[in-house]
Amino acid sequence: MSASPASMRPAGVDGEAYTGEAVELGKNGQVIALTTYERGLEHGPSLEWYPNGQLMEEGRVDMVKGAVGVWKTWHKDGTLAAERTFDDDGRMLADRAWDADGHVVKDKVYSNPL
Repeated sequence: MSASPASMRPAGVDGEAYTGEAVELGKNGQVIALTTYERGLEHGPSLEWYPNGQLMEEGRVDMVKGAVGVWKTWHKDGTLAAERTFDDDGRMLADRAWDADGHVVKDKVYSNPL
């Protein structure tokens, strides 16, 4: 959920900051991450996959505010592991998590967003 280190950000053309999608491939050529950039900053959908192809994490980043909206994380078997909800200013509103058997291990709702 955080911006990539500068060394990992895709380079733009003719000195311009990159706008578009950056795809990270695993050692077997499978897509393991897709990150969206605008003017060189992470902005838009962000997705990561396990090597087995199962979606690991999905969310949206605002270049100024950070994580916004609902972020979901899955266990390797595809069951939901966590769901974090952020407002449009990047403040966390809720944080929920489940173990691999589906039992709730965290269920926090914030009245004063972090």
